[in-house]
Amino acid sequence: DWRLEVKDSSGKVVLSDTQTSTKRFQASWDGRDSLGLFLPDGTYTWTLAIEDPVTGASLQPITGVTEFDSGIVPSGTVISADTVWSKANGPYVIEGPITVAQGATLTIEAGTVIQFKRGARLDVYGALIAEGRDGEVIRFTSREASPAKGDWGGIYLRGSVASNSRLSYSILEYSDDGFYIRDASPSFTQVTVRESHVGFYVSGNASPHFDQVTVTGNTYGFLLHSGASPRITDSRVFLNQYGFYLKAGANTSIPNPISSRLSIYANRIFNVYLDGGGQNHSSTPLDLSGTWWGTMDTRAIDRLTQAGYVYIGM
Repeated sequence: DWRLEVKDSSGKVVLSDTQTSTKRFQASWDGRDSLGLFLPDGTYTWTLAIEDPVTGASLQPITGVTEFDSGIVPSGTVISADTVWSKANGPYVIEGPITVAQGATLTIEAGTVIQFKRGARLDVYGALIAEGRDGEVIRFTSREASPAKGDWGGIYLRGSVASNSRLSYSILEYSDDGFYIRDASPSFTQVTVRESHVGFYVSGNASPHFDQVTVTGNTYGFLLHSGASPRITDSRVFLNQYGFYLKAGANTSIPNPISSRLSIYANRIFNVYLDGGGQNHSSTPLDLSGTWWGTMDTRAIDRLTQAGYVYIGM
């Protein structure tokens, strides 16, 4: 038998857990009390007592002191119950890949900062609610001292349950894949993605809604794959290498974004580019009428789009 007892700095017992095991085991503590509630950050003393179930002999108890910081999220963490991250307990430091499980919701309060170490990422199979407000944006950023594109993986929203995700007044920066959306249709309002390899990556049966988003300084602003049909309104896509990069295989349909009142301009290689897998898709042009291209010169616009595929509708 073993018993784990945790006391706070005042000496109050906040956790007492007894288990019986005849095999090798590992005792751990995730910062919750006996009721399953997260405790405040602080210094806690723990004691692990072990008794031989056969002889009844007690081994010398093991004691230690730990500094609990709710802002440190270890690699491999699975959020399996509804969880709230607050500005007061931030910044949160993500040490590696973590997951929001299906059936769980991670809510991030306005003004919270989330820092990702190199290689860290957030996989969402449940729901992510990150709703900032004007003057208190939520920031997903790099933990590196000199941040750069690709420092951390990104936020991956996968499957139909992740369609319940909502993000607003948020900034994502210095990632590899930005927001990666597959087979999900979350909503984004007043979200900025900058200085990442990809801003928004949309694939599979996905119809996310982007409203008033800003995508700038990335290699690919929007990277859309066959089957994707995002709705994009009142948004700006500028100063990326590619504004929109649409990818379709030889035997697959082209992505079909539905847009209105866009500004796509000053992207360095192409404002809009179609990688058609060797197939001519000019018979099904992409309708981007009503878009501001940074100029009224149609020849200048054509040089940075694919004439015959993109209908600019001046």
